[in-house]
Amino acid sequence: AFDKDGHPKALIETLAEELLADFRPAPLLDAYDVYQRLMDDWAETIQDDDYLIAADADMAIRPEHFVEIVAALEHAALAPGSRAVRGRIHYDSVVRTLSGSAFHRLVHHYTGLTLRDTQCGAKGFQRGPARLLALMGMVNGFAYDAEMFFLADQLRMKVEPVHVTWDD
Repeated sequence: AFDKDGHPKALIETLAEELLADFRPAPLLDAYDVYQRLMDDWAETIQDDDYLIAADADMAIRPEHFVEIVAALEHAALAPGSRAVRGRIHYDSVVRTLSGSAFHRLVHHYTGLTLRDTQCGAKGFQRGPARLLALMGMVNGFAYDAEMFFLADQLRMKVEPVHVTWDD
């Protein structure tokens, strides 16, 4: 499991061995090329001691929360902002509130995630887990957040939401 006591190097070695086994029967791919690509990328790029913060360009999430997100990353692989108050997110628009709630229910139904706010525009990552999730992710666009949190859950990465305020 990849949690606060996990070791990123051990996780990548396990994933690489699983990739090798999975791609060995593929006739058009050299399983060792797939394995080596992952291991080279890990060695050259992925570090586990840097943090990344992604924020929507409109800066609706107030930057003072970034300090709290970084603090959460001291012991969590991901620290997404959460606009939820008592389990609910209230937007200025009733339609947006209802559509956001419906999306959350779909995400919960299909992924089992209990994270209330997968779509918040501020997310913090430890660099290594962020890179791993980016390599594994297949969804581009609106729902990439839900897939990223699903993958993190499957890898048992620790996710610690940070309450944020925002300008809707």
